Amino acid sequence: MQIRIQYNAPIRTEHPVFGIAIYHQNGTHITGPNTDFADFDIPHIEGKGTIIFQMPKLSLLDGEYFVSVAVHNQADTEMFDFHDRGYRFRVHPGESRERYGLVTLNGQWTQIQTSAPREYSLRQNASPVSHKN
Repeated sequence: MQIRIQYNAPIRTEHPVFGIAIYHQNGTHITGPNTDFADFDIPHIEGKGTIIFQMPKLSLLDGEYFVSVAVHNQADTEMFDFHDRGYRFRVHPGESRERYGLVTLNGQWTQIQTSAPREYSLRQNASPVSHKN
């Protein structure tokens, strides 16, 4: 999945920080990456351009999601633009049969057998039953 943030900076802006937030339809905040967290320094912007956030594999499970986008100064004291949950997308069930929760961990199950099965016989392990008259 790819999120493209197009900007138009009428004046030169030093070290802007672009970020996104993804929310599940129930309001749960799933993630909030930004260029500062990723050490992706943008020396300045001026005029039109695009910032792209690329996710090689989307781990979200079936459901509707909302995206917020923002750009602020490096000190996080001035917000230049903010679109709160202004963009929607839908994840349809794919190859994964998982259906509980919000994300798949893309894990793999493994079994390690540490010993051979033991022979078990009811006759060998049966207790003698005594009856009193």
